[in-house]
Parts: sequence; C-alpha cells; structure tokens
Amino acid sequence: MILSCGSSGKKSNPDSHLQGKIAPIALIGIDELQQEDLPLMLRTISNCNPSVIAICVLINEVDSALVSSVKNSGRVLLGYTIVDNRVIESDAKLKRVSLGRGFMDYTMRGDRVAGNLVSTSFGGTIEYSMPITILQHHDKERFIDLFEQLIPLKPYKINFTRRLEDFDVVDDSELDSPSICERLKGKIVLLGRMDSSPENTVEVEFQTGERSRIPQILVVANSTLTLLESGLVELD
Repeated sequence: MILSCGSSGKKSNPDSHLQGKIAPIALIGIDELQQEDLPLMLRTISNCNPSVIAICVLINEVDSALVSSVKNSGRVLLGYTIVDNRVIESDAKLKRVSLGRGFMDYTMRGDRVAGNLVSTSFGGTIEYSMPITILQHHDKERFIDLFEQLIPLKPYKINFTRRLEDFDVVDDSELDSPSICERLKGKIVLLGRMDSSPENTVEVEFQTGERSRIPQILVVANSTLTLLESGLVELD
C-alpha cells in the first residue's frame, strides 16, 4: 500500500548557481499506480541513470520484486515522518536496501508551510530532512559547502518560486517512450502523489505573495531548489 507522507540562516551563496538553467528535478505522480507496477517503474527510471530517486510517500506493503528493484537501483531515497515522537516510515525491508532516507516534516508559520528543518535529533542520532539528503547525494560539493551551517532543529526558509507546471512532470505512461532517458538522466527524480485532495496538499505563499495549496511533493521540489539556488536562508 502506498501512503502519503508529510506533516505539518546565513546565505552561503546569494547568487543562484542554477540561474538560467532548467531545474534538475523531474516529478512523477504515482497516484494511480498499482503496487505491483512500482518495481518496473523503478527499474525503468534507474536504467536512465538519474542522480537520485526520492520516494516521497510511505510504502508499507512490499514484496521481493520491490525490494530487489530498490537494492539494484542503488539510487533510491525513502521519505518518512515523525508523529508524536514516533517514526512512521516505509517497510523496514526497503530501508535496509535503500541509498538513504530523509524526513518529510515541515516548519509552519500560522496555517502555511514556510520552511524545512535541516535536521532533527531522534533516538540519539541526527536525522536529515529529505531535501538535505537529496543534496548530499546529488551535489556533494554543494552539500560540503553548506555542511558547516547545518544546525539541528534550525529551520531554513523555503523559497516557493516554481509551480507544478515549472517542473518536468512525467506521466507514468511516458516511461515507455524511447526518449524518456533524455529527460531523466542526471536528474533528481521525485515520486509522489500529485492529487489536489486536502490530505495531500498544504498551503504555501509564493514569492509573488500569492497563497495557494500545492501537493506535498512540490514542497520537496521547491525546498531542494532553495538549497541548490540560495543555500540555507534563515527562516524569520
């Protein structure tokens, strides 16, 4: 079963090093995906040599085919959340064979998502958020640049600059296209729900000042771009 995941600084480089470039992120919705189809999807994506594949939902029913596809990929990151001091995550068999994991919880300002924690301490260990974990594996040089600024429990501001249509959104039917690898090679690939249901959307404020409810996968995308473009900007 696939479940939704998520709940409710100093600038290291004020100049966007992605300015004028296409965002290195592709989004793939898995709303209608049957559990048995996920292993094939992961194998297809992995064959295109993406940078990482971040699964932004919880998966609590697995079989040997899914475990094998995650292990053989070597690129899969798993999301999890912390509720009432309890870690809620995908099946442990996936965790053991994944590249890493990152928590999907946000920092709220009133009724809207405004930031993302760098990391949190849980069970005596430091846990990174999903965007930080993505950065660690996608752009190690950038991660090292920011590492000294990573303060546990310190939230950084998410710059909501891009909407769903500003990303390369890949329909699962397009994965059969001969040209799909041109779109996915070297990219950060986010898998998650795209639907606009209340339980899957959160309210944010875009840089234009407009407020809107967006899918949680778009929070991860904008948060990751903030790290790549602006670094760790302290949340007011």
